[in-house]
Formats: sequence, C-alpha cells, structure tokens
Amino acid sequence: MTRWAKPFGKMTEIDILDVLQMDPFRSICDTIEAAKKPQFVSFGIPVSIYGILQNDARIRHYKPGEFVIRKDDYGNSAFFLLDGELRAVIHPELPSRVLGHRERKNIGFVGAFFSRIRDMIFPPAREYRAVRTKARKAEEPGLGVSAEQLAAILDPQQYQTAPLKVGAFFGEIGAIYRMPREVSIVASESAKVLEIRWQGLRDLMEADEGIEHHIDNTYRERSLKGTLESISLFKALPEDVLSQVKFTTYGKYDEWSSEYIGMSQAEKTKVIDQEEMIAQEGDYPNGIQVVRAGFARESKRYGHGHQTLNYLGGGHIFGLKEALYNWQHPNNPIPFQHSLRAIGYAHILTIPTHLVEKYVLPTLLKEQPNFPRYRSKDIRAGKTDTSNTLRDDIGADLFEFFAENRLLNGTKTMLINMDRCTRCDDCVRGCASAHDGNPRFVRHGPVHDNIMVANACMHCVDPVCMIGCPTGAISRESLEGQVVINEDACIGCATCYSNCPYDSIRMITVRNNRGAFRIATTGESAGAPIYKATKCDLCVDQKGGPSCVRACPHDALQRVNMQDVDALARFIKR
Repeated sequence: MTRWAKPFGKMTEIDILDVLQMDPFRSICDTIEAAKKPQFVSFGIPVSIYGILQNDARIRHYKPGEFVIRKDDYGNSAFFLLDGELRAVIHPELPSRVLGHRERKNIGFVGAFFSRIRDMIFPPAREYRAVRTKARKAEEPGLGVSAEQLAAILDPQQYQTAPLKVGAFFGEIGAIYRMPREVSIVASESAKVLEIRWQGLRDLMEADEGIEHHIDNTYRERSLKGTLESISLFKALPEDVLSQVKFTTYGKYDEWSSEYIGMSQAEKTKVIDQEEMIAQEGDYPNGIQVVRAGFARESKRYGHGHQTLNYLGGGHIFGLKEALYNWQHPNNPIPFQHSLRAIGYAHILTIPTHLVEKYVLPTLLKEQPNFPRYRSKDIRAGKTDTSNTLRDDIGADLFEFFAENRLLNGTKTMLINMDRCTRCDDCVRGCASAHDGNPRFVRHGPVHDNIMVANACMHCVDPVCMIGCPTGAISRESLEGQVVINEDACIGCATCYSNCPYDSIRMITVRNNRGAFRIATTGESAGAPIYKATKCDLCVDQKGGPSCVRACPHDALQRVNMQDVDALARFIKR
C-alpha cells in the first residue's frame, strides 16, 4: 500500500487545472505537465503538486447559511476559497445551539448515579455508533443556519464579521497546529471551496516558500490577535500597538517526541538542561510572556540543579509579578525570579514592558483593586503566587513525576489508584467488550506511590502521534477532540506508534470476518500478515463513555484532564 491508497476526494484534471490558475498555486506551477513532475520526496515517496491536489484535496460546495468551520471544533484540514463569499464571525460568538454544539448540563450526583445504572442495565446499542458518528461530522456541508439567522449574522448591528474573498486560505492554523478552530465561518452566498487535508498542506508548504510564509504570517497575525482578545487582561491593548508584540517559537516542533522517547529514565530527570530557555532567572524582564501553544516549564535554581514549580500551557502568563513590582518601584527593579523553558516546543507572545505598564497594569488594578501589591522580599522568597499550582495541590514529588514524564500533556489520562485496584482486569475486559473483543490498552504503566498512569491513549493537548501520519488515518474527532484512528485509511506504517512518547499505540494483526489473518498481496510485505495501528478511542461510539471506567468495580480508575488542577487534586487526595 502507498501513501495515497485512499484519496481524500475525487479531483478531476479540470478541477486541478482551475486551482493551478490561482495564486498562490500559480507561483509553483501553472500547467498540468509541470504539476505532474515530482517536486520533492515525502516519507521516501516522490511527490508532485498534481499528486497532492488529486489525493489530498477535494472540492466542497456550500449553500448560503452553511457552516464551513465551527468555532471550537477540531479539524484536520485547511480550506481555500475558489468562488463565492464566506464570512468569519468575529464577535459576539454564536450560541452553542446555533452551532449545533451540545449544551452541557450539570446533572448532579443523583442524575449521574441513575445514568450509570441505566447504562449498566440497558447497554448502548451498537447502532449508536452510526448515530454518534453522523452527529460528529461537524464540517460536512448541510449543517447551517436558517435564512433569518443568516440575516442576523450579516447584520453589522448584531454581529461583527469579516469577509473572506476568493483566493483566501483559512483553517490552516487549526489543521497544522492541531488546535480548536478559532472562529466560525459561514457561507454568506453560494461558495466553492478547496479542502486540503493537513498532510497535503504540509507538503505544499515544503514545496513552496511562498505558501509556507503565507501560513506562518497568517498564524502570527490571527493567533496574536485572537490570543490577546481571549485574555481579559490584554483587551486594553489598542490594535495599533499589536505589531510591537513579539511572536517567537522555541524548541523543535516535529522532533520533541522522538528525542524524548530515546532518553533513559536517568536522562529524563536531567531533560530540563536541554530545554530551550524562554526567560532566565536573574535576567531583567523585558516584558511578560504569554504561552500561545505548546508547553513551558517554570523553574528556579535549587542546589546544583533546578526545581520545577509549574507547568504552563496555552493562555498562561509568566512575569506578571515582576512587571507589577517594577512598575510600582521604578527605582528598585527586580529581575525574573524564575526561569521559563520550552518543553519540546512552545509558541510565545512577548508583550514589551512599556506596553504592559501603559495599558495592562492600569487595567489590572482598576478591575482588581485588591490585587496584591508585592514586596521585594516576598517576591525573592517566592511568596507572590496568587493562585494554586499543580505542585501545590498534588505534592512536589508527584508533580516532578508527572513533569519528568511529560504526562501533563493528557486531557483524558487514565489514572489508577493502586490502593483500590485489585488487579481484576475488569477494565481491560470492559474495553475488549466495547471493541469486538480487542482491548485498546494494557493495565500497565509508570507508577509513583499509589498512582499508576496506564499505557492508554491520553488524548493529548498536543497529539504528536499525528505529526507524521502520511495518510491522515489518525486525527481528531471534530466535536470533542478525541484522537482516533481510521482503520480503513491506516496503512500500517507504524509512524504514530513510533512517535507516541507514552507507549499508548499498538500495532496489531488484522483478521477477517472468519477470524483468519488478512495477508498482504502486493508490495514488499506480500505474503505477510497485515498490521494496523490501534489505540484507545474513548469509546466514542458508546453512549456511556469510556467502558474501562464504567467496568471498574472498585472506582479505582478515572480519566483525568491533567490541565484541570482541581480534578487532578481530587483524584489524588480522595
């Protein structure tokens, strides 16, 4: 099997020629003959622009009112407007019911108890798979708003929108960086759109610097503005000063997992020395740092090494306490009291000191008049934190264990309380029963004290397993972001298996309906069993949620978002 064993859509030669006549594609090659010539090699395969468009792209048609992208959905492709007009909804956000998102309700303990009893007595039917899968096709044409709702969206008195004209790229930020969509985009009139799955977009960026620069510049412009607007503290920054905010990428985006996988446990404890420095303890603050994407480690010198204090993800701020103190005490400024390092990679926005002092800090003290006025000795003693950190809530040793093993990347990490666990393996059998007799995890993994982190997919904030998949077989579910594998598209290359730092993906032999091994009939592996990648999918086809959790008779197992300080602390302390 090859990379393009399963094309993304049905692109005709006429479709491809139409695309090649438009910028920025025209800058690469404007004829079919030129497009068919291999431009470079991807994963050992000669790749042409024609091949990318034929196999990694498809044409989509949207009627007025239909959504192309919905805010907060996850997506695995980018878009290019060929004809018509689309509108990006900037402000206010569209209600969940308009977007077709489920509005979460707090059903309380009693409701949750009876819901669990109901699912035990009446297990979800297998037909639920089809219903749930259909409901999750968030980016399929057909989902949209009524004519009246569209008129309201286009009314400048009700919504601020921005037009997307022919030739506009959009959706590339969420596709390339595996992040939720930042805005909703709706067709304001009939539109013809080229959809490119992110593997093809990645190759187009490699083939042409112009496309790469366009993607990079768009990311910087849109992400900068969107990030600052999402944090109330920075809403006071005028648009005309945003160009002074510095955007920097630290670390190696595509290599951090492979480097980490090759380390011994002893090397992992010293990995902090290899992480790229963002802000160093003892340096004078040139501004405050905002983590846009990726992760960063806050630490301080301790003996001959460093002690990790906190683990910062998207939206977290570093350097605020020093900025506030120096503003209040200009004659006695203090340097950074801690260091900030990129864990693998991190996108950082740096807001210069003069902008912080002019716009941010006055707004902060106006909105929060009781915000602490720091004293120099308190800052130097590390007594200035205004909110609990993971380290405070779960204990220093356990935090170091999570940080050293990069386990805080998980949004649905399987934690097992080994004091409650009786090793009955009902969790494994529950998983098997939900997946045609094939469990998707093993009850095994790193242990600290009484807490085991099982080798089950954590559905990471940043799923690096997706980076190298050549066919797009591993992707996020649009609605809730679960990382899943499409068995039909998987070619068994084991790239995701090799990339996963947590031993959560397995390569298994595939059997037919009679239970016999499926055998490859072509290629170098002809005559050998066919292998496919498999992993936990959070039981996306099960109404009751993860079967492993429901099957545990001793309430020893829980899926925990490692970024949720309160949820993690509750599990640790119960």
